[in-house]
Amino acid sequence: MAQSGKLKDKLRLLSQIISAPLTPTAESEIAKALESKQNLLVAKAAKAVQMHELTAHTPQLIAAFERFLIEGEKTDKLCHAKTAITTALDELNCVDCGIFLKGIHCRQYEPSWGGSTDTAGELRAISATALAGSGYAGIYYELTDLLYDSEPRARSGAARALAFMGTESSELILRARILAGELVEDVVGTCFSALMGINPHQSFDFVARYLEDKNPAIAEEAAFALGESRVAPALDALRNVYAHTFNTEWKRTLLIAVALIRTDEALGFLIDAVANEEVASAHHALEALSSYGHDEKLVERLQVVVAQRGDEAIRSRFYAVFARS
Repeated sequence: MAQSGKLKDKLRLLSQIISAPLTPTAESEIAKALESKQNLLVAKAAKAVQMHELTAHTPQLIAAFERFLIEGEKTDKLCHAKTAITTALDELNCVDCGIFLKGIHCRQYEPSWGGSTDTAGELRAISATALAGSGYAGIYYELTDLLYDSEPRARSGAARALAFMGTESSELILRARILAGELVEDVVGTCFSALMGINPHQSFDFVARYLEDKNPAIAEEAAFALGESRVAPALDALRNVYAHTFNTEWKRTLLIAVALIRTDEALGFLIDAVANEEVASAHHALEALSSYGHDEKLVERLQVVVAQRGDEAIRSRFYAVFARS
């Protein structure tokens, strides 16, 4: 209990150091913590190094990372220290490819119910982005391998790193991964977003065709990726699908995706849904518009539309969503 209390005190001190102006005494505490055997303490110290941009402590961070690679399942449970260190090194623009390669290849199996679990998925994901920014010559080989990693978090990290690279090679690798049949919807969504971020016009048709996917979750991810891209054809694609579906939940998803486009035409479509669609879809359109609650003119416009419609259920939902009375 005493040891636990001391650790909590040290963690609390480092939290204060992170949020306060740096002093020589504080920096000394950070340096001391980086030498600790306590992974949570080192993780917090790494965060402090990152927040205060203490590049002089880069060698200490690397040494700590190496230390926690040894029997990591015992010394660094859940990879807390190694993940925080890698994040800090990346933010400090460290170009030590070697340390990030070790991170992207790290697998740490820890006991779990009925067997063991690889807890290094997030570490591999962060290492992927760091390695992409370090100028490593073999980056595409590493990211292609990681796109087929056993851990979804690692696969998503590879997709984000490819988006960071932003090249034609990145696009082709991402397309190949999607076509290979990724089954985890979140990973597919990250790949869709990465493609639309790299070259939205080139990738639009490729992503848009997944609006018709038999897996509703994948179709949903495609809709959100198109909405977030805000490219001109996105609204037409989403409206077309909306017009040809009778599935209330799918229509709700499409309305949310339309709201992400954030153009006057997209807002007009949502307002029209409030004015003319069935009650359930009108409610969903109001919810989709909730992120615009700060726009007083829009809220006033909606209030007029709701009043003209004269439906008490829609009126109640409007006031519930926009907290007006």
